[in-house]
Amino acid sequence: MNRQICAGWLVILGMVIAVLIATPTGVPAGDGVHFEYKFGEGYVQQYKVNFKQEMFWGSFSRSAIIDMEITEKCTGVTEEGLFQMELVFDKVEASIMMFDRMQDSAIGENLTGQAITFTVDKNGETNDVRAVGYIESWGQMEQMVTEIANQFYVYLPAEDHGEGEEWERTDERDENGMNITENWVYKFDKMEEAKGRNCAKVKAKVEFGVGGVATTPGGDFNMDGEGDGEYEFLYDPAESQIVKMKGSIEVKSDMTPVSGTGDEIESTIVYEIQKELL
Repeated sequence: MNRQICAGWLVILGMVIAVLIATPTGVPAGDGVHFEYKFGEGYVQQYKVNFKQEMFWGSFSRSAIIDMEITEKCTGVTEEGLFQMELVFDKVEASIMMFDRMQDSAIGENLTGQAITFTVDKNGETNDVRAVGYIESWGQMEQMVTEIANQFYVYLPAEDHGEGEEWERTDERDENGMNITENWVYKFDKMEEAKGRNCAKVKAKVEFGVGGVATTPGGDFNMDGEGDGEYEFLYDPAESQIVKMKGSIEVKSDMTPVSGTGDEIESTIVYEIQKELL
């Protein structure tokens, strides 16, 4: 073979090898990662989930700590492209603390072996959370279980992003007479291996605003508050799944009685969640 041609092929081969080495597995060069949920009917995955909720309301305090093993299922896909999901609570251990005293809780017993159903879209927004069958004390647990479903899915933009890139999300909604605003900033930090998968590591920060009338067992209160939080998660682009996630949110509010009588009350609500593939 002509020496010049041979040398040319060696240069080209060297360039190809360099590109292959520089490009992480599963992430096309120059294309980044596409962040989006995709489920098919029959999809099943198991997760370990730790959920903690704390509330401080004046001199009153209450906290719930729940450790769970959950099976996530997709039972179908709607014509609108929504995923019909189920979360089956395979194992639930719960403890409740009020006024620094541990209280008996039937949450673990009542939830173990039970399931909830709901829809989730490609961004991770959940709707229509319902119990599958009869769950003892569902009326008392519904709000908390709904929050677990909502926190189970971090937001994904359904877009391509490269390492170091940021994206933002702003949300405003009304819930039970309350106006809630959220301002999120996400950053694709780097690729990282976890559970034998090549994952995109994302860090997120959020700022909250809360206002409106809150209805409580002690009456109606005008609420004015703000808060912030941080999340971090690992996303597997090959399987469109969250491999690991942890996050915390804290919201502090001033509450004054709508009736005009009574003292202002300071309240703090804290949510913490961790989720990991089994």
